[in-house]
Amino acid sequence: MGADFEPAAMVDAIALAAAADADLRFMLFGRSALLDPTISRLDSSVRDRIDRYECEHYVAMEASPADALRRGRGVSMSAALEAVQSGSAQAMLSAGNTGALMALSRSRLGMLPGIERPALMTGFPVPEGQVWVLDLGANIGVDAERLCEFALLGSAAVRAILGRAPRLAEVEQSARQGIVRFPVRRLARRLRERFDPARHNGASLLGVDGIVMKSHAHASIEALTHALGVAALEVRRGMLPALQRQLWAGERPALGDG
Repeated sequence: MGADFEPAAMVDAIALAAAADADLRFMLFGRSALLDPTISRLDSSVRDRIDRYECEHYVAMEASPADALRRGRGVSMSAALEAVQSGSAQAMLSAGNTGALMALSRSRLGMLPGIERPALMTGFPVPEGQVWVLDLGANIGVDAERLCEFALLGSAAVRAILGRAPRLAEVEQSARQGIVRFPVRRLARRLRERFDPARHNGASLLGVDGIVMKSHAHASIEALTHALGVAALEVRRGMLPALQRQLWAGERPALGDG
């Protein structure tokens, strides 16, 4: 609920994810009138793996994080996060309002030890394989301490996903102008030209005490299916316990070629 596609698209994505992974079960939060007609058309083997929870309200794309917090527990995004917090769900996927997701995740799940702000992370394809980038829009401005936190989160997360230590680097910033010198628009154009974005949808909200996945608001059914798979992978690879262990140990990764 609250994304730029019809809610039924998420049901179709769940059907594809269920077909690809027989061990997945799903909790779906939203309005029955919008979801049940599509759910009813699914094969019973998939339908029986979906638990739908009625949520009349959702966070609109134009809502501020403060508005989302004031709406409280009556919105679908908050209900899904509470399922993660209670242990009823192991991960949560949202294609809704990014600022609201960050604020509600902090409020409902809390932060990992020593982390002040969450950071969005996703992988981009490069000729050598894949590069994992954070922070992707969850924070407008950060200081050196926050950058160190992001490096720590990214290092632990990628280590859990890949099973090996990543090499870390920092995007160069202009101290005088306070802007990032990085050709984001040109990079985005090249990625669209060379790669299928549906195969790379899904950004992890690192730093909160739970697995939270952010999908693009305009994502296709195939892209949503991929994001569901990434969330399942993070659970299976033990990404959250790995983050907890490294943060409690107080380790700080070094930038460079390591």
